[in-house]
Amino acid sequence: MGISLCLDFGNTRQKVGIFKGRDFLKEINLPDTSLNSIEALLNDGRALPAFIGQALRGEDITVFGDGSQTRSFCYVDDLVEGIYRLLMSDYSMPVNIGNPNEISLLDFAKEVLKLTGAGVKIVHKPLPIDDPKQRRPDITKAKELLGWEPTIDRADGLKRTYDYFKNLPKEEWTKQPKEFTNK
Repeated sequence: MGISLCLDFGNTRQKVGIFKGRDFLKEINLPDTSLNSIEALLNDGRALPAFIGQALRGEDITVFGDGSQTRSFCYVDDLVEGIYRLLMSDYSMPVNIGNPNEISLLDFAKEVLKLTGAGVKIVHKPLPIDDPKQRRPDITKAKELLGWEPTIDRADGLKRTYDYFKNLPKEEWTKQPKEFTNK
């Protein structure tokens, strides 16, 4: 059983639990809202914090594969506004809150290098077999039901995020997430 199969199984199990919970909440006439949220740490393995963390530490920026796989980035202020609108709505089914504007990871790494002025280079490592080729939310429901879409463009959001991380105490630049440390 490969890594992605384990993650898919866990994700499926989570979704089944969510839908069973929704059925129960409907039975007792209570509202339902569920949210997936992730804390961003500079060393957590995701592109934005990883690239900025590597640049701040003076390390080469690691891009897996040829960097053609895409990601989309939504600034936290936009995310919070979308979540707030969803919470204030009567809609109880899944709604994607995110930014549909994609960029290749190689181009994003170049944007980070340009912004930070770090004197490092981009290095390529083998692409993990379970690395998604594309991450792009379909926010059609958010637009239609909530009148929401992101307003902060990637360049502005990236600068704000970099400024935030840059002003953290330097010991935060190497801090490992809980799931990476031995318990």
